Amino acid sequence: TVQGIQFQGSYKFEEYTLLTSYTYLNSKRRDPINGTNPSQFDQTHNLNLIGIYERSRWSFSARFRFVSGGPYTPIEGSIYDNDSDVYIPTRGEFYSQRFDDFLQLDFRIDRKFVYKTWILSAYLDIQNITNSNNGQGISYSYDYSQKENAAGLPVLPIIGMRGEF
Repeated sequence: TVQGIQFQGSYKFEEYTLLTSYTYLNSKRRDPINGTNPSQFDQTHNLNLIGIYERSRWSFSARFRFVSGGPYTPIEGSIYDNDSDVYIPTRGEFYSQRFDDFLQLDFRIDRKFVYKTWILSAYLDIQNITNSNNGQGISYSYDYSQKENAAGLPVLPIIGMRGEF
């Protein structure tokens, strides 16, 4: 079952534009083995705030994003299988824990160069300026005694150009 609601809004005043969106989503999945649990990609809260300032051929924008952490099934220990020489994980309750909430701040600068028959745009886009750790998985040691969050993208600067004909 999926239940949710989404709000969107925008406001423009002279060269300023503000955009916002918020989504609340409750997504559950039922199966005969594990019962009813959050679905694999359930992220209950998702908030985006975007501000844009445009002046002449320049554009400056920033985005703030908050996303609640997704669910995962914890590993609570392991059992050594002597015959196969491997450790077998013992899992906790299905999707009973969540990754930490995620905050992200992005910034972008655009400049347009207008010619008679085409437009060239150059931009600098810096994603995740705060270098927030977006937990997307867990890496375990060979015997499951230690774990480490597998992070998403670090600070990601992108420089680019685009032509419009």
